[in-house]
Amino acid sequence: VNSMAQSAVRFLLTNDTRSQAFIRETQTFVGAEREALVARLRTIPGLRIFPSQTGYMLLKLPARHRAADVCRHLQADKILIRDCSNFNGLSDRFVRIALKSPALNRQCADRLETYLTA
Repeated sequence: VNSMAQSAVRFLLTNDTRSQAFIRETQTFVGAEREALVARLRTIPGLRIFPSQTGYMLLKLPARHRAADVCRHLQADKILIRDCSNFNGLSDRFVRIALKSPALNRQCADRLETYLTA
C-alpha cells in the first residue's frame, strides 16, 4: 500500500463520526452490490463463483472457456477483468472481477453471459 493510501486509512480510523458513517455506507453498498452481482452471475451455466467478503470476486469459467479469451472479449466493450492464470494455484480458467456501480455490474454480467453461453 502506498503512503497516500496509508495516510487515508489513518485519517479514517482516527477521525470523527463522519468517517464511521462513510465506512458503514461503503460496507452496505459493497455488500448489497456483491449480493446482487452474485445472484446475477449464478444464472450463468457452468460459472463458479467463489465466496468473497471484498469488492472482488473470483470466478472459474466453464470448461471450454479460457481467461485470456474472455478478458479480450469483454475488453472490446471497455470492461476490464483480471486474467488470473498467472496466480499461484489457479489456471487459465480463472478471472477476477471488481465491483463497480450497479449499472456497470449488470453490464459486466450481461456481457459475460452473452459470451459464455454463445
